[in-house]
Amino acid sequence: MRPILNNVLKRPSIVQSFSIIQWELCIRQARASNLTARLFYVLKKHKLTSDIPARVMNHFHCADVKANCQYREIHFEAIEITKCLSKVNIIPIFLKGTGYALAQTAHQGRTCNDIDILVPVDQLKAAEIQLGREGWVGENISTYDAYYYRQWMHELPPMLHLDRKTVLDVHHHLLPTTVKANFNIENVIYAAQTHHINFHGQEIMVKTLALEDMILHSACHLFSEGKLDKGLRDLTDIQILLEQYHSEHGVGSANKLLRRAEQLNLDHQLMLATRYVAALLLNTVDLTQYNQHHCPSRPFATIRSRLLDWCYLRLIIPHHHISKRPSTAIATILILVRSHYLKMPLRLLIPHLTIKCWYGLKANFKAAD
Repeated sequence: MRPILNNVLKRPSIVQSFSIIQWELCIRQARASNLTARLFYVLKKHKLTSDIPARVMNHFHCADVKANCQYREIHFEAIEITKCLSKVNIIPIFLKGTGYALAQTAHQGRTCNDIDILVPVDQLKAAEIQLGREGWVGENISTYDAYYYRQWMHELPPMLHLDRKTVLDVHHHLLPTTVKANFNIENVIYAAQTHHINFHGQEIMVKTLALEDMILHSACHLFSEGKLDKGLRDLTDIQILLEQYHSEHGVGSANKLLRRAEQLNLDHQLMLATRYVAALLLNTVDLTQYNQHHCPSRPFATIRSRLLDWCYLRLIIPHHHISKRPSTAIATILILVRSHYLKMPLRLLIPHLTIKCWYGLKANFKAAD
């Protein structure tokens, strides 16, 4: 039996017959998924707000106020970061939730925990130094984790602003350097979009990914992640992004996006994204063409596809204790192993996991003492 929140996102009209107990469970699951404000947006979009009881509406209004407040904070942080890096002639490209807010797409009811930017790898050192001058410092992590980030990952260790306590992730690629089927990030940087935003009478130019690259980045992030506690939220992002993309490009949208996905070696991730949007969400876009697209054949493709379905359909749910089943733990382990395997070859993965296990055991022994 699917969680009640999944049922609402697939068929919003069912809320018309909800009891107060069903509403309570739905709100609990939405909170656990960081989706309360997004759910309110979905219900408003389908003109169902008159079916929301007053007591439930209070929760939605609170979530909406918080999302709108963060939307303003994102604009402030984006201006501050852009001004900071402009002093060394670097124009950052804002990613994920921050990028959605600045580009005015998939920002409805969207909240995020940090700011993500992309800078060219040859400007990475200069960007880190300049950010350090203006109050951004590396978070306190182990020596090994710091080495792991700088040697193998597609981003610097997280940075924290000393005054504002905002967390910043500075990327130089969208995928770790160890990923086998990687792509030339310059293609994405060259295609980035420019936006002029006005914040309290202050106008500034900012950059985000192009809409098609936002979709592909969201897909590759979701389907290479080992933790899916925000998976349902991220899938709704892809749904909204796809709707806007098809609205803007009309006939031929699917072909255009598929060509871009093939160019960036992300056609498999796009196929997974559209497959689960179609399966789990109410969608106004015809996704048939995506799901009929044949990625390069792989050994045991049918078995792999069925196994992924078994895992993702159990994990792209609210991470609330009522939603979990005994099989959830098995699916979690399988997706975690898959995530590590996608990101690192075995010659790097086995030593990495061994070291992480050792650090974990040391921490446990220390806590026991």
